[in-house]
Amino acid sequence: MLLNRLRHAPDAWAGLALVGLWILFFWRLFTPVEIDALSLEEGDFSGQFVSWTSYAVERIGDGEIPLWNPYMHAGTPFLADPQTAVLYPPRLATVAILAIGGQTSGSAVFRALQTEMTVHVLLGVFLMYAFLRRVTGDILRRHAVASVLPSVFASLAGALVFGFGGYMTAYPQLQLPILETAIWAPLVLLGIHEATRTDNESLGWMCIVLSGVGFALAVLAGHPQTYFLVGYLAAAYLVVRGARFGWQQLILALVLFAVVAGGLSAAQWLPGYDFQRQTYRDDLGFADKGGGFAFHELVQIIFPAMLGTWSPLYLSVIGLVLVVIAVWRQGTASRFWIAVAGVALIASFGQHTALYSAIYLLLPGANLFRGQERAAVLFTVAAAVLIALGALHLLTWGLSPQALRRFQRLGIVGLAAVAVLSAAFFVLYLVHPDAPRYFDLLQPPIFALLVFGGSLLFIPWLVQRPRDYWRGIALIAFIAFDLFTLNAQHNNYEAIAASERLPEPVYIDVIQENLAAGQRVEGLRGIRQSYGALYRVPDIWGNSPLRLEAIEYYLWQIPIERRWELLAVEVVNSEWAEVPGAHDLVGQGVDDEGAFNIFRLLDPRPFAHMVYEVRIADEDNTRQLVADPSFPLREIVILAESPGALPEQPGNASVDLDVFEPEYIEIYVETDAPGVLSLALPFERGWQASINGNDASIRKAYGGLSAVWLDSGSHKIVLQYRPMTFFVGAAISLITLLGVVVALGVALSRRQRMHDEENNA
Repeated sequence: MLLNRLRHAPDAWAGLALVGLWILFFWRLFTPVEIDALSLEEGDFSGQFVSWTSYAVERIGDGEIPLWNPYMHAGTPFLADPQTAVLYPPRLATVAILAIGGQTSGSAVFRALQTEMTVHVLLGVFLMYAFLRRVTGDILRRHAVASVLPSVFASLAGALVFGFGGYMTAYPQLQLPILETAIWAPLVLLGIHEATRTDNESLGWMCIVLSGVGFALAVLAGHPQTYFLVGYLAAAYLVVRGARFGWQQLILALVLFAVVAGGLSAAQWLPGYDFQRQTYRDDLGFADKGGGFAFHELVQIIFPAMLGTWSPLYLSVIGLVLVVIAVWRQGTASRFWIAVAGVALIASFGQHTALYSAIYLLLPGANLFRGQERAAVLFTVAAAVLIALGALHLLTWGLSPQALRRFQRLGIVGLAAVAVLSAAFFVLYLVHPDAPRYFDLLQPPIFALLVFGGSLLFIPWLVQRPRDYWRGIALIAFIAFDLFTLNAQHNNYEAIAASERLPEPVYIDVIQENLAAGQRVEGLRGIRQSYGALYRVPDIWGNSPLRLEAIEYYLWQIPIERRWELLAVEVVNSEWAEVPGAHDLVGQGVDDEGAFNIFRLLDPRPFAHMVYEVRIADEDNTRQLVADPSFPLREIVILAESPGALPEQPGNASVDLDVFEPEYIEIYVETDAPGVLSLALPFERGWQASINGNDASIRKAYGGLSAVWLDSGSHKIVLQYRPMTFFVGAAISLITLLGVVVALGVALSRRQRMHDEENNA
């Protein structure tokens, strides 16, 4: 009965199976039973993505576009930081749900983003299944195989390894943009595959558009390095698959793909590119960007979790066997993916191999990113395809007796090697004084021993009757058992419910009560990640990988009192018993990290004040002066060029900071002499100024802050953050979206007309 239903609606049953396995994998994140509940561990997940999303909920809930974040790095572009994913449609849905419910607390946002992560895993599994069904289905049609069930089981195997294998269950779960970017790779590949089908007389242009839409979603999801890798994979797949259509059509397809993807995502990548050029990471070189896996980490392909928390190269033992079968067969479909897996694996070692030098020098954009181990995403995609191809061969044609004997001999050798390693660690555990260390190292080989032994029994049993589809179900169950045993409850999770996460620290109210408008906090304790955005505390710290270059210099290269002066710090939160300068102790207490003290500085530099003396200096001299404790930063402003006439003697002024909002600042100044209004506002090209309604220039002061020259008299100064890159990008995105909708409407209308003509014929 079950097999009959499976034959009539195999994809529906496969979808139900994937949903059921997804629930089984993540059920402890969803359960209302507190004693069973797990949640993702805090760290980057909470300190970056939860904090930023909370800020986005507040701003978007008020009908505003969050272009600037005043709560970290003394103020920084927000939307332009790609990892905030402000314009990513699924994130906008999460934000809308939270905003409608008025939920901006840390625990509410934590729970929502955790759910978003799990839904993306399911979406990625479905998309990979759809792609693999087309790939394997085409192979069965070419060989005139009537049943689609081998394709269904093979696609399930590849999709499971993609969604629940070592890579996607490793740090991408905590580094949300990596996961949410990677899951769109199958959709991009599916569009290209459909556009280049062998039964097409010409390229399927609307499928190229679909692929471009998928890539635009990957860009908006917010991890440039991952979508860079996916983009090169897509281009290579299009070239290999589309070469038979001729170079003219191929070039047009590549251009269409780039126009759709780049146009739809221009509102994100255009300001992001401009921001990247102003950050400290733009100055990193080959040595800084060439890190990757160490060679010994290859053992994680067989021995998961042996060398650390994660095993991003692990595919399951059966998955590895299926890859070997696909490589051994080397069919037309396999060769491309074998090459992708090999190149990606070598590239993931970074500068440890010579390949990285060639990539760094020859591949446009490759020199922008650190952490070359992230090339493992392409290894995972390629491995998922190879696993599906290997499973298809196994379930359709089986193995010859000769091949089966070779497999068994190879498996016995592998099993013996694993057994020897397990025995060695067991002996060390018994006799070595550091026994706990070897006990931990013993677990991966023992697990590998079990699944290796199971595989040696399972594969011969499977190939006896490969088209007995209960055995196909058993294949999926074996893979799921392997992956879920390893990955469902590892160190990404902690035994605490999401509803208990991120209670507001006791010191937040004290900090907020002692901060004047425009002033900032030195969050040495508790809010040093990006928690300032969560608790609405304007911190000078943050943990975004993108920071304005001058702010990076202030934070790390000059004395602490100098950075407080430059960045208008008024409150210091730390474990210190004393801080430099005149101060009051306004709060203290103990939390999970220990004792803390909160100090209010008695004479902080105001956010805006008039200065009547200027020192002209180049960048090197400017940095020397801002670091020199004897240089009076408050009395002398350092500029790159003369701003205009200045008095011989300092004038008198009153400065009133009337409005201080994220993208809008209003200041009233009364001065009896011309001078420079010095602002503790990071210099960024998107800020615009007006004086009494007339446009004015913002000058770079102290090498990284802002200043405006004023004549004597009364002035209303308005500062607005209006980055042209965003508005130009948004216009491009809207025009492209309109074009895609119109093209889709025309294509559907044409198809309907052709369908009507066929029915009337």
